[in-house]
Amino acid sequence: MKAILRFTLMTFLLSLSMFTCTAYAHKLSPTEESQKTLESINKERSSAGMCPLCGEEHLGCCACARANEVCTLFSHTRPDGTPYYTVDPDCVYGEILGAGADSTDEIMNEWMNSEAHREEILNPNYNDAGVTVLDKNGKRYWVVEFGY
Repeated sequence: MKAILRFTLMTFLLSLSMFTCTAYAHKLSPTEESQKTLESINKERSSAGMCPLCGEEHLGCCACARANEVCTLFSHTRPDGTPYYTVDPDCVYGEILGAGADSTDEIMNEWMNSEAHREEILNPNYNDAGVTVLDKNGKRYWVVEFGY
């Protein structure tokens, strides 16, 4: 009886892991996609004659925290009702969000065709950025936090 139960449990877990792997069948991992997104933002800034943004670890942590919030409430307002920058008001000065895009190229196209997102990407006051891409609930979420 224990052997049958163990076999059933192992079969279930194996099928669950297969489902999980196929549910997020993107070409790049979230980590690779995050790096590519920062590179693409810098390419747009370079094309506009601007300095590139430096990837900043703490802003990356802020972006990660916001990504986990955004997948439950897609808004620049945090789930506790405070503005996005309260994730760390000493270093977060701008934010862009995205959801559902399958690639960096797709999300960058969306952002650059949106006046508000384009202005954030090309804001000359920003020097640093943290990017997080998160796969959750069958969807890919994108968060960029900007700093001075």
